[in-house]
Amino acid sequence: MLDLDAMFVCTNAPHQSARNPVERRMAPLSRDLCGLIIPHDVCGTHLDARGRTIDKVLEKTNFEAAGRILAEVWDRTVIDGFEVIAQMNRAAVPMISRLRLYLEDGFLPAPVMFRHGLYGLEACSQENMDGRFLDISQRLQNAALVPVKPCPNDYYCPSVIPELQKLICPVCKKYFFRKASLTKHGKIHKNLATIFELAEEEIETEVVSSIDEGAVQIIEDMEAWMQPIYEDDTGN
Repeated sequence: MLDLDAMFVCTNAPHQSARNPVERRMAPLSRDLCGLIIPHDVCGTHLDARGRTIDKVLEKTNFEAAGRILAEVWDRTVIDGFEVIAQMNRAAVPMISRLRLYLEDGFLPAPVMFRHGLYGLEACSQENMDGRFLDISQRLQNAALVPVKPCPNDYYCPSVIPELQKLICPVCKKYFFRKASLTKHGKIHKNLATIFELAEEEIETEVVSSIDEGAVQIIEDMEAWMQPIYEDDTGN
């Protein structure tokens, strides 16, 4: 066993999972789970009638129970003559490196195409891919310049671009891995728009009411308005 903080394996192009070495290694593990049903309430139900979590502690207990069942199944698996060692760990093992300082979300930065624009280095758009891909160290340094966050690994793949556009929020340009997540996220923008509209209506109502009450003076004749309202000693 290797005491590693992380292990990254390069994969093939999108839709080529049959040749993906990672998925090929995961195939025996998936096969052992065929027909296996793990109940979500081994230690009691933590959900209400609508499927929402109502007991966080019990939810973690059920998750650990499911993990122990998986470990028992996979611990009997043999891949290419090598025995699989699987166990459920309750506590997170502290990292021995400073990997989190460079990979905040735990993933390698996506391959992004950059070019020198009018104001310096900038990410290429999907419509104008006239730049070049940077190496991993340069991508980490320019992580703030990515076109969408999180940036998908196949963002510049022509055959996948039409599908990716369906998963990017048109308002904030945030990328989501599932359509359901994007739909749920869209409700936030809708609610904010409603709040702003109500706020604008309230401001307009206050302005109109203040004018009606005489708080704001409307000047219709500037010359008459500028005439003095006090008389001097001569009676003028």
